[in-house]
Amino acid sequence: RKSLANRVISFIENELTYVRGPRAGEPFRLLPWERRFIRGALKKGVSRAALTIARANGKSSLCCALAASAIAPGGPLQVYGGEVVLATETFAQGRRVLLKAIRRHLQKWIDRKPKDWRLIDNDKAASIEHRPSEAFVHIHGADGGGQLGGHPSLMILDEGVSWPAVAGAKLFAALDTAMGKEDEARLIAISTRGDDDSHWFMQLLEDADFAMIFAADQKADPFSPETWKLANPSWGALPALRRTIRKDAERAKKSPDRLQAFKALRCNMGLMEIVRAWLLEAEDWQRCEELGAADRLGPLVLGLDVSENQAMTAAAAYWPESYRLESFAALPTQPDLETREQQAGRPGLFTKLASRGELVTIGERIVKLDAFLRLAVARFGDPSVLVCDSFRYERVKQARIDVGLTCPIVKRRTVWSQASEDVGFFREAALEGRLKPQASALLASAMREAVVEQDAHRNFRLARKAEAGRRSRSVDDPAAAAVLAVGEGMRREAKGQRGGYEITRIR
Repeated sequence: RKSLANRVISFIENELTYVRGPRAGEPFRLLPWERRFIRGALKKGVSRAALTIARANGKSSLCCALAASAIAPGGPLQVYGGEVVLATETFAQGRRVLLKAIRRHLQKWIDRKPKDWRLIDNDKAASIEHRPSEAFVHIHGADGGGQLGGHPSLMILDEGVSWPAVAGAKLFAALDTAMGKEDEARLIAISTRGDDDSHWFMQLLEDADFAMIFAADQKADPFSPETWKLANPSWGALPALRRTIRKDAERAKKSPDRLQAFKALRCNMGLMEIVRAWLLEAEDWQRCEELGAADRLGPLVLGLDVSENQAMTAAAAYWPESYRLESFAALPTQPDLETREQQAGRPGLFTKLASRGELVTIGERIVKLDAFLRLAVARFGDPSVLVCDSFRYERVKQARIDVGLTCPIVKRRTVWSQASEDVGFFREAALEGRLKPQASALLASAMREAVVEQDAHRNFRLARKAEAGRRSRSVDDPAAAAVLAVGEGMRREAKGQRGGYEITRIR
Protein backbone atom coordinates (compact mmCIF):
# COMPACT_ATOMS: atom_id res chain seq x y z
CA ARG A 1 0.00 0.00 0.00
CA LYS A 2 1.29 3.46 -0.91
CA SER A 3 2.14 5.87 1.86
CA LEU A 4 -0.12 8.90 2.36
CA ALA A 5 2.53 11.19 0.90
CA ASN A 6 2.91 9.09 -2.25
CA ARG A 7 -0.85 8.97 -2.68
CA VAL A 8 -0.98 12.77 -2.43
CA ILE A 9 1.82 13.12 -4.98
CA SER A 10 0.07 10.71 -7.34
CA PHE A 11 -3.27 12.49 -6.93
CA ILE A 12 -1.83 15.93 -7.61
CA GLU A 13 0.02 14.81 -10.72
CA ASN A 14 -2.75 12.62 -12.14
CA GLU A 15 -5.85 14.63 -11.22
CA LEU A 16 -4.86 18.30 -11.02
CA THR A 17 -3.68 20.76 -13.64
CA TYR A 18 -1.89 24.09 -13.57
CA VAL A 19 -4.54 26.76 -13.10
CA ARG A 20 -2.70 29.88 -14.29
CA GLY A 21 0.29 30.98 -16.30
CA PRO A 22 1.52 29.72 -19.68
CA ARG A 23 1.01 26.07 -18.64
CA ALA A 24 -2.58 26.49 -17.46
CA GLY A 25 -4.58 23.35 -18.24
CA GLU A 26 -1.53 21.08 -18.41
CA PRO A 27 -1.05 18.28 -15.85
CA PHE A 28 0.46 19.44 -12.58
CA ARG A 29 4.06 18.26 -12.25
CA LEU A 30 5.64 18.50 -8.83
CA LEU A 31 9.29 19.49 -8.69
CA PRO A 32 11.75 17.30 -6.77
CA TRP A 33 11.86 19.69 -3.80
CA GLU A 34 8.04 19.71 -3.64
CA ARG A 35 7.93 15.90 -3.54
CA ARG A 36 10.53 15.88 -0.75
CA PHE A 37 8.54 18.39 1.26
CA ILE A 38 5.26 16.49 0.83
CA ARG A 39 6.93 13.25 1.90
CA GLY A 40 8.34 14.92 4.99
CA ALA A 41 5.26 16.92 5.92
CA LEU A 42 2.90 13.95 5.57
CA LYS A 43 5.13 11.37 7.17
CA LYS A 44 3.50 9.41 9.98
CA GLY A 45 3.98 11.18 13.29
CA VAL A 46 4.48 14.63 11.75
CA SER A 47 1.79 17.12 12.75
CA ARG A 48 3.62 20.46 12.29
CA ALA A 49 5.67 21.13 9.17
CA ALA A 50 7.40 24.27 7.93
CA LEU A 51 9.04 25.34 4.68
CA THR A 52 10.91 28.56 3.95
CA ILE A 53 11.72 29.43 0.37
CA ALA A 54 12.28 32.54 -1.76
CA ARG A 55 9.43 34.21 -3.60
CA ALA A 56 7.96 32.90 -6.87
CA ASN A 57 9.05 29.28 -6.46
CA GLY A 58 5.46 28.02 -6.50
CA LYS A 59 4.68 27.88 -2.78
CA SER A 60 1.13 29.25 -3.19
CA SER A 61 0.45 26.73 -5.96
CA LEU A 62 1.60 23.96 -3.65
CA CYS A 63 -0.67 25.26 -0.87
CA CYS A 64 -3.68 25.21 -3.20
CA ALA A 65 -2.87 21.74 -4.55
CA LEU A 66 -2.70 20.34 -1.01
CA ALA A 67 -6.00 22.01 -0.11
CA ALA A 68 -7.66 20.56 -3.23
CA SER A 69 -6.44 17.07 -2.35
CA ALA A 70 -8.32 17.40 0.96
CA ILE A 71 -11.62 18.41 -0.67
CA ALA A 72 -11.85 16.59 -4.00
CA PRO A 73 -13.82 13.31 -4.13
CA GLY A 74 -11.33 10.53 -3.57
CA GLY A 75 -8.65 13.00 -2.52
CA PRO A 76 -6.07 11.30 -0.29
CA LEU A 77 -6.31 14.02 2.38
CA GLN A 78 -10.10 14.12 2.43
CA VAL A 79 -11.77 13.04 5.66
CA TYR A 80 -15.48 13.00 6.40
CA GLY A 81 -16.45 16.39 7.81
CA GLY A 82 -12.88 17.57 7.41
CA GLU A 83 -12.23 21.28 7.74
CA VAL A 84 -9.32 22.86 5.87
CA VAL A 85 -8.17 26.33 6.88
CA LEU A 86 -6.08 28.26 4.38
CA ALA A 87 -4.70 31.28 6.26
CA THR A 88 -3.22 34.25 4.41
CA GLU A 89 -2.04 37.80 5.11
CA THR A 90 -5.38 39.32 4.12
CA PHE A 91 -8.77 37.79 3.54
CA ALA A 92 -9.18 39.70 0.27
CA GLN A 93 -5.92 38.27 -1.09
CA GLY A 94 -6.84 34.71 -0.12
CA ARG A 95 -10.31 35.05 -1.57
CA ARG A 96 -9.11 36.64 -4.81
CA VAL A 97 -6.11 34.39 -5.50
CA LEU A 98 -6.12 31.18 -3.48
CA LEU A 99 -9.81 30.34 -3.37
CA LYS A 100 -10.02 30.95 -7.11
CA ALA A 101 -7.10 28.57 -7.72
CA ILE A 102 -8.62 25.84 -5.55
CA ARG A 103 -11.93 26.17 -7.35
CA ARG A 104 -10.20 25.75 -10.70
CA HIS A 105 -8.49 22.60 -9.41
CA LEU A 106 -11.91 21.23 -8.46
CA GLN A 107 -13.78 22.45 -11.54
CA LYS A 108 -14.03 19.10 -13.31
CA TRP A 109 -15.75 17.56 -10.27
CA ILE A 110 -17.98 20.61 -9.89
CA ASP A 111 -19.01 20.37 -13.54
CA ARG A 112 -19.89 16.68 -13.20
CA LYS A 113 -22.06 17.06 -10.11
CA PRO A 114 -22.73 20.75 -9.41
CA LYS A 115 -25.31 19.94 -6.72
CA ASP A 116 -22.62 18.21 -4.67
CA TRP A 117 -20.85 21.52 -4.14
CA ARG A 118 -21.52 24.68 -2.17
CA LEU A 119 -19.51 27.82 -2.85
CA ILE A 120 -19.52 30.88 -0.60
CA ASP A 121 -17.61 33.89 -1.87
CA ASN A 122 -18.45 37.27 -0.39
CA ASP A 123 -16.97 40.00 1.83
CA LYS A 124 -17.56 37.96 4.99
CA ALA A 125 -16.75 34.37 4.03
CA ALA A 126 -15.00 32.41 1.29
CA SER A 127 -15.29 28.63 1.23
CA ILE A 128 -15.93 25.55 -0.91
CA GLU A 129 -17.81 22.54 0.53
CA HIS A 130 -18.19 19.05 -0.86
CA ARG A 131 -21.68 18.17 0.42
CA PRO A 132 -21.51 14.33 0.29
CA SER A 133 -18.38 14.20 2.47
CA GLU A 134 -19.11 17.45 4.34
CA ALA A 135 -15.46 18.35 3.80
CA PHE A 136 -14.77 22.02 3.15
CA VAL A 137 -11.98 24.54 2.77
CA HIS A 138 -12.26 28.14 3.83
CA ILE A 139 -10.07 31.21 3.67
CA HIS A 140 -9.09 33.10 6.80
CA GLY A 141 -7.12 36.33 6.71
CA ALA A 142 -4.69 37.39 9.41
CA ASP A 143 -6.35 40.81 9.09
CA GLY A 144 -9.48 39.32 10.67
CA GLY A 145 -11.38 38.52 7.48
CA GLY A 146 -13.27 35.24 7.12
CA GLN A 147 -14.68 32.86 9.68
CA LEU A 148 -12.19 30.83 11.71
CA GLY A 149 -13.48 27.32 12.28
CA GLY A 150 -13.22 25.26 15.42
CA HIS A 151 -12.00 21.77 14.44
CA PRO A 152 -9.65 21.96 11.43
CA SER A 153 -8.12 18.74 10.17
CA LEU A 154 -5.64 20.55 7.92
CA MET A 155 -4.24 24.05 8.37
CA ILE A 156 -2.16 25.63 5.61
CA LEU A 157 -0.47 28.93 6.49
CA ASP A 158 0.75 31.02 3.55
CA GLU A 159 3.51 33.68 3.84
CA GLY A 160 3.27 34.08 7.60
CA VAL A 161 6.09 36.63 7.94
CA SER A 162 3.93 39.14 6.07
CA TRP A 163 1.02 38.81 8.49
CA PRO A 164 0.27 41.71 10.86
CA ALA A 165 2.53 41.17 13.87
CA VAL A 166 0.03 41.06 16.73
CA ALA A 167 -3.01 39.72 14.86
CA GLY A 168 -0.84 37.19 13.02
CA ALA A 169 0.64 35.83 16.23
CA LYS A 170 -2.85 35.47 17.71
CA LEU A 171 -4.10 33.63 14.62
CA PHE A 172 -1.16 31.24 14.67
CA ALA A 173 -1.70 30.56 18.36
CA ALA A 174 -5.39 29.84 17.71
CA LEU A 175 -4.58 27.40 14.91
CA ASP A 176 -1.71 25.78 16.74
CA THR A 177 -3.82 25.12 19.83
CA ALA A 178 -6.55 23.64 17.63
CA MET A 179 -4.23 20.76 16.73
CA GLY A 180 -5.52 18.55 19.52
CA LYS A 181 -9.19 18.80 18.53
CA GLU A 182 -8.90 16.39 15.60
CA ASP A 183 -6.97 13.13 15.38
CA GLU A 184 -4.05 13.40 12.96
CA ALA A 185 -4.64 17.12 12.39
CA ARG A 186 -1.82 18.75 10.46
CA LEU A 187 -0.39 22.27 10.30
CA ILE A 188 1.74 23.24 7.31
CA ALA A 189 3.36 26.70 7.11
CA ILE A 190 5.19 27.99 4.01
CA SER A 191 6.83 31.40 3.92
CA THR A 192 9.89 33.48 3.19
CA ARG A 193 12.10 34.13 6.22
CA GLY A 194 11.75 37.04 8.61
CA ASP A 195 14.38 39.02 10.49
CA ASP A 196 13.01 38.43 13.99
CA ASP A 197 13.94 35.08 15.55
CA SER A 198 11.05 35.49 18.02
CA HIS A 199 8.47 35.54 15.19
CA TRP A 200 6.19 32.51 15.33
CA PHE A 201 7.24 31.30 11.87
CA MET A 202 10.95 31.49 12.70
CA GLN A 203 10.28 29.57 15.90
CA LEU A 204 8.24 27.02 13.98
CA LEU A 205 11.22 26.41 11.70
CA GLU A 206 13.12 25.36 14.82
CA ASP A 207 10.33 23.46 16.58
CA ALA A 208 8.40 21.77 13.76
CA ASP A 209 8.36 18.01 13.42
CA PHE A 210 9.65 18.50 9.91
CA ALA A 211 11.19 21.59 8.28
CA MET A 212 12.88 22.43 4.98
CA ILE A 213 14.95 25.58 4.56
CA PHE A 214 15.98 27.04 1.22
CA ALA A 215 17.88 30.22 2.07
CA ALA A 216 21.19 31.96 1.51
CA ASP A 217 23.45 33.02 4.35
CA GLN A 218 23.29 36.73 5.13
CA LYS A 219 27.01 37.07 4.34
CA ALA A 220 26.68 35.46 0.91
CA ASP A 221 27.14 37.49 -2.27
CA PRO A 222 23.57 38.51 -3.23
CA PHE A 223 24.56 38.82 -6.89
CA SER A 224 26.00 35.34 -7.32
CA PRO A 225 23.90 32.74 -9.17
CA GLU A 226 25.13 30.18 -6.64
CA THR A 227 23.49 32.27 -3.90
CA TRP A 228 20.25 32.45 -5.87
CA LYS A 229 20.13 28.67 -6.32
CA LEU A 230 20.34 28.12 -2.55
CA ALA A 231 17.06 30.00 -1.98
CA ASN A 232 15.35 29.03 -5.24
CA PRO A 233 15.10 25.25 -5.69
CA SER A 234 12.86 25.83 -8.73
CA TRP A 235 15.76 27.59 -10.46
CA GLY A 236 16.47 24.83 -12.97
CA ALA A 237 12.82 24.21 -13.88
CA LEU A 238 11.43 27.74 -14.24
CA PRO A 239 13.03 29.91 -16.94
CA ALA A 240 10.75 32.81 -16.01
CA LEU A 241 12.07 32.71 -12.44
CA ARG A 242 15.66 32.88 -13.67
CA ARG A 243 14.89 35.85 -15.93
CA THR A 244 13.06 37.68 -13.15
CA ILE A 245 15.85 37.18 -10.61
CA ARG A 246 18.48 38.43 -13.04
CA LYS A 247 16.43 41.54 -13.84
CA ASP A 248 15.79 42.21 -10.16
CA ALA A 249 19.51 41.82 -9.45
CA GLU A 250 20.35 44.50 -12.00
CA ARG A 251 17.84 46.86 -10.42
CA ALA A 252 19.12 46.04 -6.92
CA LYS A 253 22.65 47.08 -7.89
CA LYS A 254 21.36 50.61 -8.53
CA SER A 255 19.07 51.13 -5.52
CA PRO A 256 19.61 50.47 -1.78
CA ASP A 257 15.91 49.86 -1.10
CA ARG A 258 15.68 47.45 -4.04
CA LEU A 259 18.78 45.67 -2.77
CA GLN A 260 17.09 45.18 0.60
CA ALA A 261 14.01 43.70 -1.04
CA PHE A 262 16.14 41.54 -3.34
CA LYS A 263 18.05 40.02 -0.43
CA ALA A 264 14.89 39.31 1.51
CA LEU A 265 12.65 38.01 -1.25
CA ARG A 266 14.98 36.54 -3.90
CA CYS A 267 17.82 35.27 -1.66
CA ASN A 268 15.57 34.54 1.35
CA MET A 269 18.17 36.02 3.69
CA GLY A 270 15.57 37.13 6.19
CA LEU A 271 16.68 40.75 5.99
CA MET A 272 13.36 42.51 6.51
CA GLU A 273 14.84 45.76 7.82
CA ILE A 274 12.48 48.71 7.45
CA VAL A 275 13.52 51.43 5.02
CA ARG A 276 12.62 54.98 6.07
CA ALA A 277 11.51 57.82 3.82
CA TRP A 278 9.49 61.04 3.93
CA LEU A 279 5.80 60.83 3.12
CA LEU A 280 6.48 63.62 0.62
CA GLU A 281 9.69 65.37 -0.25
CA ALA A 282 9.69 69.07 0.68
CA GLU A 283 9.69 70.24 -2.92
CA ASP A 284 6.73 68.00 -3.77
CA TRP A 285 4.61 69.49 -0.98
CA GLN A 286 5.74 72.99 -2.01
CA ARG A 287 4.46 72.34 -5.54
CA CYS A 288 1.09 71.33 -4.08
CA GLU A 289 0.94 74.59 -2.12
CA GLU A 290 1.86 76.61 -5.21
CA LEU A 291 -1.19 75.24 -7.06
CA GLY A 292 -3.38 77.27 -4.69
CA ALA A 293 -6.47 76.14 -2.87
CA ALA A 294 -9.32 74.92 -5.06
CA ASP A 295 -12.99 75.59 -4.38
CA ARG A 296 -15.10 73.27 -2.28
CA LEU A 297 -16.90 71.25 -4.93
CA GLY A 298 -18.79 67.97 -4.67
CA PRO A 299 -18.93 65.46 -1.82
CA LEU A 300 -16.64 65.83 1.17
CA VAL A 301 -14.43 63.02 2.51
CA LEU A 302 -13.44 63.62 6.14
CA GLY A 303 -10.41 61.77 7.50
CA LEU A 304 -9.93 61.52 11.28
CA ASP A 305 -6.73 60.71 13.16
CA VAL A 306 -8.06 60.19 16.68
CA SER A 307 -5.89 60.26 19.80
CA GLU A 308 -6.55 57.98 22.74
CA ASN A 309 -4.53 60.08 25.20
CA GLN A 310 -3.18 63.61 25.59
CA ALA A 311 -1.87 63.74 22.04
CA MET A 312 -3.27 65.62 19.06
CA THR A 313 -6.48 64.69 17.25
CA ALA A 314 -6.68 65.85 13.63
CA ALA A 315 -9.23 66.14 10.85
CA ALA A 316 -8.54 66.46 7.12
CA ALA A 317 -11.24 67.45 4.65
CA TYR A 318 -10.78 66.45 1.00
CA TRP A 319 -13.05 67.25 -1.93
CA PRO A 320 -12.17 64.70 -4.69
CA GLU A 321 -14.03 66.69 -7.34
CA SER A 322 -11.84 69.79 -6.97
CA TYR A 323 -8.84 68.31 -5.07
CA ARG A 324 -9.13 70.81 -2.20
CA LEU A 325 -7.56 69.78 1.11
CA GLU A 326 -8.03 71.47 4.49
CA SER A 327 -7.12 70.47 8.01
CA PHE A 328 -7.34 71.45 11.65
CA ALA A 329 -6.40 69.77 14.92
CA ALA A 330 -7.17 69.81 18.62
CA LEU A 331 -5.32 69.26 21.88
CA PRO A 332 -6.73 68.95 25.40
CA THR A 333 -6.27 71.97 27.67
CA GLN A 334 -3.92 70.13 30.06
CA PRO A 335 -1.04 70.65 29.79
CA ASP A 336 -1.29 74.15 28.30
CA LEU A 337 0.20 74.98 24.90
CA GLU A 338 3.27 76.73 26.27
CA THR A 339 4.15 73.69 28.39
CA ARG A 340 3.65 71.41 25.38
CA GLU A 341 6.00 73.58 23.32
CA GLN A 342 8.70 73.24 25.95
CA GLN A 343 8.20 69.48 26.23
CA ALA A 344 8.30 69.00 22.47
CA GLY A 345 11.16 71.42 21.86
CA ARG A 346 9.05 73.56 19.50
CA PRO A 347 8.99 77.07 20.92
CA GLY A 348 6.05 79.09 19.65
CA LEU A 349 4.65 76.40 17.31
CA PHE A 350 1.41 75.49 19.08
CA THR A 351 0.56 79.06 20.06
CA LYS A 352 1.17 80.13 16.45
CA LEU A 353 -1.14 77.42 15.13
CA ALA A 354 -3.77 78.39 17.71
CA SER A 355 -3.58 82.07 16.70
CA ARG A 356 -4.24 81.03 13.08
CA GLY A 357 -7.27 78.98 14.12
CA GLU A 358 -5.70 75.76 12.90
CA LEU A 359 -5.29 74.32 16.40
CA VAL A 360 -7.97 74.40 19.10
CA THR A 361 -8.21 73.06 22.65
CA ILE A 362 -11.09 70.75 23.55
CA GLY A 363 -11.46 68.74 26.74
CA GLU A 364 -9.23 68.71 29.80
CA ARG A 365 -7.09 65.58 29.56
CA ILE A 366 -8.33 64.07 26.28
CA VAL A 367 -9.90 65.60 23.21
CA LYS A 368 -13.68 65.16 23.33
CA LEU A 369 -14.38 63.59 19.98
CA ASP A 370 -18.04 64.59 19.70
CA ALA A 371 -17.16 68.26 20.24
CA PHE A 372 -14.26 67.94 17.78
CA LEU A 373 -16.46 66.33 15.12
CA ARG A 374 -19.15 68.97 15.63
CA LEU A 375 -16.56 71.68 15.05
CA ALA A 376 -15.31 69.88 11.93
CA VAL A 377 -18.84 69.87 10.50
CA ALA A 378 -19.20 73.57 11.31
CA ARG A 379 -15.96 74.30 9.45
CA PHE A 380 -16.25 72.02 6.45
CA GLY A 381 -19.92 71.04 6.12
CA ASP A 382 -21.57 67.62 6.31
CA PRO A 383 -19.25 64.85 5.11
CA SER A 384 -20.40 62.21 2.62
CA VAL A 385 -18.18 59.69 4.41
CA LEU A 386 -15.95 59.49 7.47
CA VAL A 387 -12.63 57.64 7.34
CA CYS A 388 -10.75 56.46 10.42
CA ASP A 389 -8.34 53.89 11.78
CA SER A 390 -10.19 50.65 12.58
CA PHE A 391 -8.94 50.82 16.19
CA ARG A 392 -10.77 54.13 16.66
CA TYR A 393 -13.96 53.04 14.94
CA GLU A 394 -16.12 52.67 18.06
CA ARG A 395 -15.25 56.16 19.26
CA VAL A 396 -15.93 57.65 15.83
CA LYS A 397 -19.19 55.73 15.55
CA GLN A 398 -20.42 57.08 18.89
CA ALA A 399 -19.34 60.63 18.05
CA ARG A 400 -21.19 60.44 14.74
CA ILE A 401 -24.36 59.45 16.59
CA ASP A 402 -23.91 62.23 19.15
CA VAL A 403 -23.44 64.82 16.40
CA GLY A 404 -26.41 63.51 14.40
CA LEU A 405 -24.58 62.55 11.21
CA THR A 406 -25.93 59.78 8.97
CA CYS A 407 -22.95 59.24 6.64
CA PRO A 408 -21.20 55.86 6.47
CA ILE A 409 -17.84 55.16 8.08
CA VAL A 410 -14.91 53.62 6.22
CA LYS A 411 -12.47 52.00 8.62
CA ARG A 412 -8.94 51.45 7.43
CA ARG A 413 -6.66 48.89 9.05
CA THR A 414 -2.98 49.53 9.67
CA VAL A 415 -1.93 46.28 7.95
CA TRP A 416 0.66 46.86 5.26
CA SER A 417 -1.71 46.17 2.37
CA GLN A 418 -4.29 48.84 3.28
CA ALA A 419 -1.81 51.38 4.66
CA SER A 420 0.35 51.08 1.55
CA GLU A 421 -2.66 51.69 -0.69
CA ASP A 422 -3.54 54.89 1.22
CA VAL A 423 0.04 56.18 1.14
CA GLY A 424 0.28 55.34 -2.56
CA PHE A 425 -2.92 57.20 -3.40
CA PHE A 426 -1.82 60.23 -1.36
CA ARG A 427 1.54 60.40 -3.14
CA GLU A 428 -0.13 59.91 -6.51
CA ALA A 429 -2.52 62.79 -5.83
CA ALA A 430 0.32 65.07 -4.76
CA LEU A 431 2.56 64.27 -7.72
CA GLU A 432 -0.21 64.46 -10.32
CA GLY A 433 -1.60 67.83 -9.25
CA ARG A 434 -4.70 66.37 -7.63
CA LEU A 435 -3.93 67.86 -4.24
CA LYS A 436 -4.65 71.58 -3.83
CA PRO A 437 -4.34 72.43 -0.14
CA GLN A 438 -5.50 75.56 1.56
CA ALA A 439 -2.49 77.51 2.87
CA SER A 440 -1.86 75.91 6.25
CA ALA A 441 0.98 76.14 8.77
CA LEU A 442 -0.47 73.04 10.43
CA LEU A 443 -0.27 70.90 7.29
CA ALA A 444 3.15 72.30 6.42
CA SER A 445 4.45 71.35 9.88
CA ALA A 446 2.91 67.90 9.59
CA MET A 447 4.45 67.25 6.18
CA ARG A 448 7.88 68.23 7.47
CA GLU A 449 7.64 65.44 10.03
CA ALA A 450 5.57 62.72 8.34
CA VAL A 451 7.76 59.65 7.82
CA VAL A 452 6.80 56.38 6.16
CA GLU A 453 8.41 53.00 6.65
CA GLN A 454 8.84 50.53 3.81
CA ASP A 455 9.12 46.78 4.19
CA ALA A 456 10.99 44.39 1.94
CA HIS A 457 7.81 43.81 -0.08
CA ARG A 458 7.84 47.53 -1.05
CA ASN A 459 4.77 48.28 1.06
CA PHE A 460 4.51 51.63 2.83
CA ARG A 461 2.77 52.89 5.94
CA LEU A 462 2.97 56.03 8.02
CA ALA A 463 5.33 55.47 10.94
CA ARG A 464 3.62 55.72 14.29
CA LYS A 465 4.88 56.91 17.71
CA ALA A 466 8.64 56.47 17.90
CA GLU A 467 8.89 54.19 14.86
CA ALA A 468 11.15 55.17 11.96
CA GLY A 469 12.46 58.17 13.87
CA ARG A 470 9.04 59.72 14.50
CA ARG A 471 9.07 61.57 17.82
CA SER A 472 6.36 60.66 20.31
CA ARG A 473 5.37 64.36 20.51
CA SER A 474 5.41 64.95 16.76
CA VAL A 475 2.74 66.94 14.96
CA ASP A 476 2.25 64.69 11.94
CA ASP A 477 -1.29 63.71 12.98
CA PRO A 478 -2.83 66.04 10.34
CA ALA A 479 -0.75 64.19 7.73
CA ALA A 480 -2.17 60.89 8.95
CA ALA A 481 -5.70 62.28 8.64
CA ALA A 482 -4.91 63.64 5.18
CA VAL A 483 -3.60 60.26 4.00
CA LEU A 484 -6.89 58.64 5.09
CA ALA A 485 -9.07 61.31 3.44
CA VAL A 486 -7.16 61.57 0.16
CA GLY A 487 -6.76 57.79 -0.07
CA GLU A 488 -10.52 57.29 0.21
CA GLY A 489 -11.21 60.11 -2.23
CA MET A 490 -8.85 58.63 -4.79
CA ARG A 491 -10.36 55.17 -4.34
CA ARG A 492 -13.82 56.58 -5.01
CA GLU A 493 -12.63 58.31 -8.13
CA ALA A 494 -10.80 55.21 -9.40
CA LYS A 495 -13.39 52.54 -8.60
CA GLY A 496 -16.72 54.32 -8.36
CA GLN A 497 -18.72 55.49 -5.40
CA ARG A 498 -19.44 52.00 -4.06
CA GLY A 499 -16.67 49.80 -5.34
CA GLY A 500 -13.44 48.46 -4.01
CA TYR A 501 -13.46 49.46 -0.35
CA GLU A 502 -15.04 48.46 2.90
CA ILE A 503 -17.94 50.43 4.36
CA THR A 504 -19.19 49.81 7.84
CA ARG A 505 -22.88 50.65 7.78
CA ILE A 506 -24.76 52.50 10.47
CA ARG A 507 -26.05 50.12 13.09
